Amino acid sequence: MSDNINLSATKRDRAGKGSARAARRSGLIPAVIYGGKEAPETINIDANTFNKMISQPGIMSSLINMDVEGKSSNVLTRDIQFHPVNDRPLHIDFLRITASSTVTVMIPVVFLNEDTSPGL
Repeated sequence: MSDNINLSATKRDRAGKGSARAARRSGLIPAVIYGGKEAPETINIDANTFNKMISQPGIMSSLINMDVEGKSSNVLTRDIQFHPVNDRPLHIDFLRITASSTVTVMIPVVFLNEDTSPGL
């Protein structure tokens, strides 16, 4: 995924287990945006939209343009916690990226014509 991804979110007024469970019951995924010398933001993301995104390769290394109630910032997906039985995302951590940020990401490599190459 080399293109920027646009994702919208809403702010959560409370943090903690109770508000996260309430968000999951209403079809949202609780998440947090941290880094960039700003205070962490607790947010909610639409579960259907994000489930379509994680089916694409490279979600952990793609730059996401996150719009939180009119405030836009560039983020990277740092961690996704999944339910142990049904594999639904339970919580997502996003790292805010600034112009002076230095980050290390894992880049997925896909080999083309692997079956016809004698070296692979």
